[in-house]
Amino acid sequence: EDIDRRGEDSKHGYSFKVLDRLKTQQIELSVRDQLITESEAPTYRNMINEIEKIKFQNNKLYIQGFSYNYNGIYDNQSAITRKIIMENEATYEQTTLDLGSTKGPYTLNTKDKKDKTYAWYEKEIDITNLEKGTYTILIYTKTGNAEDYGELSDMFGEVNETVTINNKTFTIQYNGDRQNRIELKVE
Repeated sequence: EDIDRRGEDSKHGYSFKVLDRLKTQQIELSVRDQLITESEAPTYRNMINEIEKIKFQNNKLYIQGFSYNYNGIYDNQSAITRKIIMENEATYEQTTLDLGSTKGPYTLNTKDKKDKTYAWYEKEIDITNLEKGTYTILIYTKTGNAEDYGELSDMFGEVNETVTINNKTFTIQYNGDRQNRIELKVE
């Protein structure tokens, strides 16, 4: 039976995602009180979410990376909406902040031959108001012909940094049991 990849009823939203980094390509089902978006990517592929740098800088979380969908066009900076979503893994409460768009340090050349000039973002984010807990970091990006979101991951397992700000300890870590996703731990 056909089923939409994303949808919602009067109480909950759901989203299916293929875990394409696993050889078995398992399907993950997420159920939330509210969906980030009901839109689906212009192709069957998951959103590309990659980081160049993630670290603590000036008592904030500094992040530089890119997010785009295959067949998406990212040539008009003013037509792109991009947000970072910190989702508490225990409560599923989400904190959403504007991430913006910029030109990156190099050109993204993709097989779809679509313009990815503004697929990049770079920002320092104030995280001091986050409650204690462990947060999944998601990036939501919308452009004229594509709208999607996905988790940040660290393929090489190199992310691991800790800082103390205002009597809270913040750690950027990767979770190897969850496809090396990047998490922010607040203690």
